Amino acid sequence: MSFPKCFAQRVDMAKVQREVVNQWVAERLTELLGFEDDIVVSMAINLLEPKVDERLDPRQLQMALTGFLEKQAGAFTEELWQLLLSAQSHPTGIPSAILDKKKQEMQ
Repeated sequence: MSFPKCFAQRVDMAKVQREVVNQWVAERLTELLGFEDDIVVSMAINLLEPKVDERLDPRQLQMALTGFLEKQAGAFTEELWQLLLSAQSHPTGIPSAILDKKKQEMQ
């Protein structure tokens, strides 16, 4: 299994607005699966909670989701990781892509 280069970058979840990301995860997984699956959504969200003294690892997330998303797991995890990287660098902790989407909806 190969992984994107962006997975080498660390994410500090303390700088990320979890509620916004959790909502995105739920919506995106529902879209990919074609139906709501609370178990898969909960599992993905729980995997974003780093343990004490442990680094958040997108590779583990991708491998855990492969059984549910199959070939889409890689693309989903990369998209999520890019959002998390964006969120941690934004002062609000919200990914730029989500902010831009909200701005467009308001116009």
